[in-house]
Amino acid sequence: MTESLPARIYLSAYDPTKNRLTGRGELGVLMRAAALTELLHSGRLRDVDGRPEVEAGASRPEGQSGQILAEIEVSRRRPWAHWIGRGEKAMWREVQDGLVAAGLIRLEPYRVLGIFRATRVIVLDPMVVPRLHEAMSRVLRDHGPVERVDPRDAALVALAAAGGLRTAFDRRTAREHKARIAELSTVAGPAVAAVRKVIQARQAAAVAASG
Repeated sequence: MTESLPARIYLSAYDPTKNRLTGRGELGVLMRAAALTELLHSGRLRDVDGRPEVEAGASRPEGQSGQILAEIEVSRRRPWAHWIGRGEKAMWREVQDGLVAAGLIRLEPYRVLGIFRATRVIVLDPMVVPRLHEAMSRVLRDHGPVERVDPRDAALVALAAAGGLRTAFDRRTAREHKARIAELSTVAGPAVAAVRKVIQARQAAAVAASG
């Protein structure tokens, strides 16, 4: 599971100092974007004029990634943001259930204020998340050619930055390494810019609704 980009996004959002999962509002979007990015990097998808298309003869993976591929294949051409902004709950369940089955996390139900039901995520290996954050930090601070970065690592950092996850690096660090993030985003692919578009649209809709 730690090789799966959606699972790595999930774990990267965990704050080991507070023992809680952060970025819940954006996490479903980021995991969908991660799944699409994996399909792109594996050669099952290609980008055509800002829209994903299924490669001829592409094999279909199991689970939500296979479902995404099937939906794109039969749908009219739509931009990346369309596919990132849907099916978040199913993706969330699959990734979280997979991490539970792999023995990496445990889910503990509890009640907020003794009334509202909620679920607490416990990472069982205390070194998994710190090692992941350290690896992300190295990629971000590396001044070597971006072409030598593993595309999965580039995507992990670029998507975390696009989604505003601050568990691996804070806003100041992201600003300081803005150029590096832009380079990593190019390696990661079009899903990174699409994530920003989806999140910005939702934020604008929330402001309009509150006004």
